[in-house]
Amino acid sequence: MVQALKFEEDRNELIERYLPYVRSIAQSIIPKLPPQIDINDLIGYGRIGLLEAIDRFDQTRGVSFKTFAYYRIKGAIYDGLRQIGWFSRSEFARLRFEQSANDLMAGYAETPEQHAANIDDQIAEVEEMFSGIVSAYMLSLESESINLPQASSSPDELYQAKEFGRIVREAISQLPETERKLIEYYYYQGLTLEEIGNKLGLSKSWTSRLHNKCLQHLCELLKNRGIVSAS
Repeated sequence: MVQALKFEEDRNELIERYLPYVRSIAQSIIPKLPPQIDINDLIGYGRIGLLEAIDRFDQTRGVSFKTFAYYRIKGAIYDGLRQIGWFSRSEFARLRFEQSANDLMAGYAETPEQHAANIDDQIAEVEEMFSGIVSAYMLSLESESINLPQASSSPDELYQAKEFGRIVREAISQLPETERKLIEYYYYQGLTLEEIGNKLGLSKSWTSRLHNKCLQHLCELLKNRGIVSAS
């Protein structure tokens, strides 16, 4: 377990120790990206995430530093990629989903460790995380389908996309105002959680928790509309 950082040399040592970890995460992401993306750019973004992880790590949360840093590094890489703007809409939708799933899991990783009392509680925790990821996927699909090419899509595809979008937007309209704003900012305007927190007057950690809550709430609403299986 990494100890609380008190001296600058400890920080520098951690940076050197975990730079290969940043590179390995960048190497796992680069095959999914357009060929013009330079891996050195990803490493640069990831280093920003590593610095953030070192500065914000709290060992009392019961999470290892490597786990904590993993989501911070990936999140910083995704933030950097979203600012580049060199993606087709389908590529950007996938990127948005991957960052959303990463932000969701980062929120769970940063929650103080809690031991489930029994197997039913453990299953409930997994289902909660899964339902959040499902909602993130649905939102990524819907926000991309708004721009579905008319000429290259069949009438059935266009109808299904419009119906799918209508149901998702109706569910979003049932969310509390702050949750609706977060969804709009994150999935439709492409803002990061930090940027959204600044708009809403919340810290990044509180915005992360609100993002998780939004996705859980939205999944329940989508289940009620039959777009997500209730089983």
